[in-house]
Amino acid sequence: MPVAWTGADEALATSTGQADLVEQKRGFWVAGLGIFALWNLFTLVGARAGDSPVCPSWSQPSRPARP
Repeated sequence: MPVAWTGADEALATSTGQADLVEQKRGFWVAGLGIFALWNLFTLVGARAGDSPVCPSWSQPSRPARP
């Protein structure tokens, strides 16, 4: 699955922005693996935050108005 993140626009843009071939390869892999790591980290953080017992009132189901 890491191929999906290394094929991202950011990895390609980082690599093509370099003049030297070695730096292009390094930029591609650093950006691609960075996207992979951070994407998964923040997905986990978001999943944990969504399961938090302390939720703002807008995330609670709406109640019918009292007459």
